[in-house]
Amino acid sequence: MKLTVILLTAVLAASASPAPVDVDARAPVALDSRSPIDIDSRSADALANRAAPPQSEIDQWLKAHNNERAQHGAVALVWNQTLSDKAADWASQCIWEHSNSGQNLAAWFSPQANKPMNISQGVGGWNAEEPDYNTTTYSGAGHWTQVVWKSTTSVGCAAYSCPPGTLGRKPTDPWKTLWYYVCNYYRPGNVSPRDKYYPINVQP
Repeated sequence: MKLTVILLTAVLAASASPAPVDVDARAPVALDSRSPIDIDSRSADALANRAAPPQSEIDQWLKAHNNERAQHGAVALVWNQTLSDKAADWASQCIWEHSNSGQNLAAWFSPQANKPMNISQGVGGWNAEEPDYNTTTYSGAGHWTQVVWKSTTSVGCAAYSCPPGTLGRKPTDPWKTLWYYVCNYYRPGNVSPRDKYYPINVQP
């Protein structure tokens, strides 16, 4: 069975592109722009009425993050339902771009219909970037550095099953299952200047 996982990390708000790309090479977000994820008026009503994910799902998100953080000297993240609501709102739009900084995205495609979501696979793709991290340039693993960023204290995530032809795919592509994974973080990681903040927040 052929599966495809594509990752996208927010170090700056990403511009629209014709196909999924990785933006790890972009400059980190400036420190003074770090703030909680805003909830705009367009989505406020939807977020207010959105049910929280089941605890079993929350536990999977936290385990996938915190097991990795524990290996790199970072304290465990706590669940932030506001961030999760915002992630769910964004994921449901099936747009392959970022809504804000402090956000990791992943897309999982399968030619088989109705494949179940796999949270550990989504976060695992981000964690698998660790060997690519360059300790001289502080680049190469933007998803992973956000996962293990020490000053990040909370996370909220969502998964959404998108229809064929979305997430940068064409309607004629063979993918019948498209899972979209979105995680928002506070405080956001990957901040600049790199040589000041990466050494104290990322422990290889």
